[in-house]
Amino acid sequence: MHGTVVSVAREPMVMLYNRSLVSNPPKTYADMLRAEFGGRIGTSTLAAAPLIAWYDRLEKNHGADDLDRLRAQIPKLYNGAVPLGQAAASGELAVSAFGIPTATAGLIRQGAPVERVMPGPALGIAHAWWPFAGQGGRMPRWRRWTG
Repeated sequence: MHGTVVSVAREPMVMLYNRSLVSNPPKTYADMLRAEFGGRIGTSTLAAAPLIAWYDRLEKNHGADDLDRLRAQIPKLYNGAVPLGQAAASGELAVSAFGIPTATAGLIRQGAPVERVMPGPALGIAHAWWPFAGQGGRMPRWRRWTG
């Protein structure tokens, strides 16, 4: 279709930690359940299908007891990877159980003390966007920001 742009990306789901607050970073999902992270960990609400897949994968690979242990950590809940990355970068969280690299790339480039860890087995997500650019291949300026 003339005037349509398709953008496709794949990226892994990762854990995040604030290196100013964490001296011994988690390397596995079991590590993120250490007592030292209690009350200082965040995770995402079930805001989208990839998050449901992430929780399902966590339970299948690590057992339901790990989800109970995560709940016992009293995690702060956020609506997706962007606010989780911001919370880890700002020091509001020591560890984020869930993240995606593009949500923290800009923060890291700006010097935020956040690091990514890809624990195994890894799970990834695919993004696809089909924004219609309109007649002549140009999208009106206001439509670029409002959807």
